[in-house]
Parts: sequence; structure tokens; C-alpha cells
Amino acid sequence: RIRNLEVLPREQWGDWTGAMTGPAWNGIFEIRIRYDNVQYRPLFCYGPGANASTILMGSEERGGDIEPRFAPKTCQLRKAEINGGNHAIRHDFS
Repeated sequence: RIRNLEVLPREQWGDWTGAMTGPAWNGIFEIRIRYDNVQYRPLFCYGPGANASTILMGSEERGGDIEPRFAPKTCQLRKAEINGGNHAIRHDFS
């Protein structure tokens, strides 16, 4: 799924991604992956830069809730680091 998203324009991502809801999730999005009855939810934000996306952490959806519970705080901290110019090197998924 991540490889597909990497090469598709955002307007073609469809229901593979979605914005997280609630004030703790401001600017955080999920990638929806279901495999072997597990709902994986890599969490990401847009940036740094206009055409970039950054995976902030991995998570799972269980009973409609995101696990681990500290995911919103961790994502916001990492997003702030990225917006401040501290970010990782682009990963090549090939």
C-alpha cells in the first residue's frame, strides 16, 4: 500500500488514507491497511515541503480506537520536529 501511495498523486489516494478526527489529531492522517484480520494504521503528516508526506509512527486500530494510546502526543511531537527542520532522510521502498 505504501509503495502505491508513493507513486500516486494525492487526489488518487481515495479511501486508502484519511484524516484523524479530534483536536489531539490536528494535521495527522492514517494509512488504512488490513492484513490477516489486523487493521494497521501507519500515521503520517504532510511535509516537510509541498509534495512530501512523512510517516510519524505505526499503530493499529482495535475496536475503533488507535493503539498505542500515546499515539496522538507522539505524532504531534514528531510533526513539530519536522516543521522545525529536523527530519529524516527520504526512504526508498523499492
